[in-house]
Amino acid sequence: RPWPPQGPITLAPLLHLPGGHVRDDLPQLAAAWRRRRQVLRLPFLGAWPRWQQALAAELASLIAVHGAPLHLGYHPVRGQLPQRYLKHLGRQLGEGVVLAPYSAAQLPPGALARTGTGPPLTLALAAANEGSLLRRPGLRR
Repeated sequence: RPWPPQGPITLAPLLHLPGGHVRDDLPQLAAAWRRRRQVLRLPFLGAWPRWQQALAAELASLIAVHGAPLHLGYHPVRGQLPQRYLKHLGRQLGEGVVLAPYSAAQLPPGALARTGTGPPLTLALAAANEGSLLRRPGLRR
């Protein structure tokens, strides 16, 4: 698709966590685009305070119905920045929410199923890898 005829390009990453794509891939992409046009970079979606507030409100309503703790799985991330972000997000979401990576190496089978009476939840925009996650023993109801 051709580039817009004029003006800056806005890069708004629809990612929840500051993983490798946010820290490595997007800066490289923005640098390549800057050779052709001005680039306005917005923070990744998970850093937006309104998104964090909306997520906290939604999870609070689920806790009100299903009880706590509510386990929220996320794609595993490495490094100090993602770990600091996850601590911050945990504080924003409140005491009834437990954040846990959903990789087999980091999460015991059935850990996400301990979500009060509700379904296991994942922090994801798209369900690309959730099918394999939900086929794991202990996650079926």
